Amino acid sequence: MRLVAVDLTLQGTYGQMSAFVHGLDSFPRLFTITSFTVSGGPLAVGGAAINPATGGYNLNLAGNIFYSTGQANVCATATPAAAH
Repeated sequence: MRLVAVDLTLQGTYGQMSAFVHGLDSFPRLFTITSFTVSGGPLAVGGAAINPATGGYNLNLAGNIFYSTGQANVCATATPAAAH
C-alpha cells in the first residue's frame, strides 16, 4: 500500500464546496481527510440552511490518497474534464 499526501485550497460557493467534499466518497481511491477548514461566506445560524449559490467560501483540505501498486490506474481512462 502506498500513499500520496494532498494539500488543497479551493474557493467557491457553498454548493461547490459541499459537492466536492461529498464527491470524495466516489473517488476511485481511498482518500482520508486529516485537516479540514472552511472560512469566508456566511455561517448558518440556528440550523438555518445556506443557499448553495452563496459564494465567498474557502476550503483548505489536507489528506492522503492510498493505492496499491498492483491496481490498474483508473485515472488513465478519465476525460480531461474529470482528470484526477
